[in-house]
Amino acid sequence: MKFAVPHQFLQKRLNIAVVGVGGTGGEVMDALTRLDFGLKALGHPHGIHVTAFDADIVEPHNIGRQRFSQSDVGQYKSIALTHRINMFYGTDWDAEPNFFEVTEKSVTAFDLIIGCVDKAAFRVQLGQFASKGITRHTPTLWLDMGNGKHAGQCVLGHVISHYEDTLRLPNVFDLYPDLANPAHDNDESTPRCSLAEALTGENGQDLFINGTLATYSMNILWQLLTKGEIDHHGMTVDVQSLKSAPMPIDENAWAFYGYKLDKEAA
Repeated sequence: MKFAVPHQFLQKRLNIAVVGVGGTGGEVMDALTRLDFGLKALGHPHGIHVTAFDADIVEPHNIGRQRFSQSDVGQYKSIALTHRINMFYGTDWDAEPNFFEVTEKSVTAFDLIIGCVDKAAFRVQLGQFASKGITRHTPTLWLDMGNGKHAGQCVLGHVISHYEDTLRLPNVFDLYPDLANPAHDNDESTPRCSLAEALTGENGQDLFINGTLATYSMNILWQLLTKGEIDHHGMTVDVQSLKSAPMPIDENAWAFYGYKLDKEAA
C-alpha cells in the first residue's frame, strides 16, 4: 500500500509544530530549514512555517550534544534556537517557551506535529486525545521520534482515530500502546553537570543517535512532499550495530505490532 500526500500540503504553507527542541528536536529544526528551501526550489508556493515548543532552558551539559552555545545557557531552548534560525535564514518561525498543550484547537491548528520529547507523557496525551475521535475530520499528521541510548524509532501517522478521505496511517501510540506504561519515561529530572555524564550516564544517549533519527525521519517527509507518495511511514535504527529497518505501510506489518487496519476507514 501507498500513502499519498494530502493535496492541501502542496497548495499552502505547511504549518508545523516541533514539540521539544533538545537533542533530536534541534536536529529536526535544522533539517526543516533545508526542507523549506528545498521545497520552494522545486516549486512549492509557500514552503513551511514552524512553531517550536519547549519550556526547558539551556544548561551547560546541553552544549556539544544539542544545538546550543555557551551564550545560550539560561535561555529558553525554543527561543534561542528559533531566533538563531530566523536571523541566519531570514525565516519568520515562532517559538513558544512552554510545552505543547493537547487540545482540539492546538492540534487542528497544525498540518503536522513533530514530537521530539524524552518522556512518553506527551505521546500518551496526544494518543489518548486522538482515540476520543474529537479530531475525526482533521488530516493532521503526527511524526513521532523516540530513542534510548543508541537505538530509536520514528513513526508518521494520523492524529485522528478515523479518516474517511484517505488511508489512515497508524500513529506511534497505535503501534506502541505500552508507551502508556510510566516505565518508558526517561528520567530527566536529575541535574547533569557535564556533557560526559549526558553521554555515558544511566539515561545517557550516544552522540549521534539524535541526528541519525532526525535524518531518517525528515527523509520520509521529503519523499512524501516531493514524490507525492510513500510506501514506508517509519523506521527503527541502532547506531551501535549500524542497523536500520523500514516500517512498511502494510497491514501485515502493522499486525506484528498488534494493530489491525480498519477496512472501512481504508
